[in-house]
Amino acid sequence: MFVLTESMIKQWLDGGLYTYDSLKETLNLMITDKKTDIENLIKQHGNGVRPSFVSTEIVCLYNSINNYEKALKLLEGMKK
Repeated sequence: MFVLTESMIKQWLDGGLYTYDSLKETLNLMITDKKTDIENLIKQHGNGVRPSFVSTEIVCLYNSINNYEKALKLLEGMKK
């Protein structure tokens, strides 16, 4: 996993890879996808004791969500 930085976001916007709205939409979709993945893993393996690789995957998904949420905050700050 990599951390999205302000300079990465600026490059994407300045380079025309994304518009502000399309990047915001993409980040929101990524958050929704990761939350769905977590729900599916929990349904598949239950809320009790689960294999360690499943727990690790869930933690990684939560970290990705946190990363995308921070990127959204950076993006909001850049719009001002």
